[in-house]
Amino acid sequence: TMSAVLDQKLRKALELRTDTPAMIDALESMSSFWDVNSLEARRGLRQQLENQNVQLAEDFIASFSPLQERIGTVESEVLKLEESCGFVAHRLREAETAMCQFTERASVLTDRKVGLESQAEAVEIFLSRYSLTDAELNALKNAPLDNHNQTNSDGTNATHFFEALERLITVRDECCRLVGSKHQSAAFELLEVLSQQQESAYERIYHWVHDRMALMESCVEAPGVGGESMMETYMCDPVLVSSFSCLRARPEFLAHCAESLGSIRRSWLLRRFVVALTVGTGRGDRRPMELAAHDASRYVSDMIAWVHEAIASEKDFLCHLFDKKEGSNSSEQPEIEKMKTEDEDDDDVSEGLEGPMKSLH
Repeated sequence: TMSAVLDQKLRKALELRTDTPAMIDALESMSSFWDVNSLEARRGLRQQLENQNVQLAEDFIASFSPLQERIGTVESEVLKLEESCGFVAHRLREAETAMCQFTERASVLTDRKVGLESQAEAVEIFLSRYSLTDAELNALKNAPLDNHNQTNSDGTNATHFFEALERLITVRDECCRLVGSKHQSAAFELLEVLSQQQESAYERIYHWVHDRMALMESCVEAPGVGGESMMETYMCDPVLVSSFSCLRARPEFLAHCAESLGSIRRSWLLRRFVVALTVGTGRGDRRPMELAAHDASRYVSDMIAWVHEAIASEKDFLCHLFDKKEGSNSSEQPEIEKMKTEDEDDDDVSEGLEGPMKSLH
C-alpha cells in the first residue's frame, strides 16, 4: 500500500504542469517566502504558508474593524428606524381607525345636514305662508300714514302699510285654519304673535284717525277759504278712506271715530250755514241769504236749497268715506251700519242746522 501511495503521488507530480500561467504565478509568489532554496526552507514552506495565512487573516480582521464598527452603527440606526417605522405604522393604524370613524361620522352628519336643510326649507316655506316678512313688519310699524305719496327713509309709505295689514289679516285667517290640525301648537303661537301685530296696526290706525280728526276740527275754526280748502283736502284723503275701511274690523274704534267725525262735520256744516246766511259763500254770485229776508218765500227757499245741497254733499262724502256706492245691494253689511246707518249719520250732521233755523221763527 505504501508503494501504491507513492506511485499515486509520483504520478500526480509527473502529471503536474509547471508551464501554466497559474503555476508560474504561484511559484513566483512562493519565491518570496525564503531567500535560499534549501531543504530546510522547503520543509518549512507549509509553516510559512500557514503563518502567512494567519497574518493575512489578522490584517483582514484589522482592516475589517472600522467597517464592523460602521456596520454596527448602521445596525443600530436600522433598529432605531425599525422602531420609528413601527411607531409610524402604529400611528397609521390609529389614523386609519380615526379616519374610518371620521368618515362614518361625516356620513352621518351629511345625512343629518340634508335632513336639517329639508326641515329648514319646510320651516321657511311654512313661515313665509304663516308670518310676515321683515319688510312688511317694518311697514306696519314705521310707514307714514299722512299721505299715500309720502315715503319714509326706508322707502315705505301708506300703501305699503295697508298692503301689509291686508296680508296680515289673510295670514291670520290661514293660521286659524291650522287650529285642530297636527300643527295646532305652532298655530296657537303664530296666532298670538299675529294677533298682537294686528292689534298694534289697528291701534296705530285709530290714533292716526284721531289725530286727523283733530286737524279737521282745527279747520272748523280757520277763517275764510283756507280752512275750507284744508277741510276738503282732509275729506278727500284716500288714507282716511282706507283707515275707516280697516277699522270696520274693530267696531269700538270705528264707533268712536265715526262719532268724532259726525261732531266735526256737524260743527263744520253749522259754520258754513251761518256764513252762507250772513256773509255768503264767496263763490260766484252767491250773496248772503239774509239779504232776501224781506221776501220770506225766497228766504226759506234759499235756505232749503242750501241745506239740500249740503246734505247731498255730506251723503256723497260718507259714501266715499265708507266706500259704499249709492244703490249698492251688497249682502255684506259693514260694521258701521250695525251701529248706525248712513242716513242716521246725515241726521246727526244736519242736527247742527236746527238751532239757526229755529231761531228764524
